[in-house]
Amino acid sequence: MHVLGRQTMLLIRRGRFLRWTMSEKKSSAKVMTSSQAEAMVIRLLSETGPMSTMEIEMAVASVGRRCPDQTVLFLTKMKSRGLIRGEVSQERRGWLWGLP
Repeated sequence: MHVLGRQTMLLIRRGRFLRWTMSEKKSSAKVMTSSQAEAMVIRLLSETGPMSTMEIEMAVASVGRRCPDQTVLFLTKMKSRGLIRGEVSQERRGWLWGLP
């Protein structure tokens, strides 16, 4: 099962942003449980490779969902538990997340 549609994935991989505001998506997005969000993030990273925080947030929002906390806080918690790895990318101007 694919989390994202082909068109959404192409937009993310090319570094383009989808046309929506974060507040519009957050207000209508369903909050996932921690275990659901962890599974989705791991699936995203395994299908696409390393992604920035914004790319992960956009991908999750594109299916009408959102993380239980702010995305960066949730990803940091996953990193501290060893589920994902994270590093600062000067090239992408932010955090880049991947699988260990």
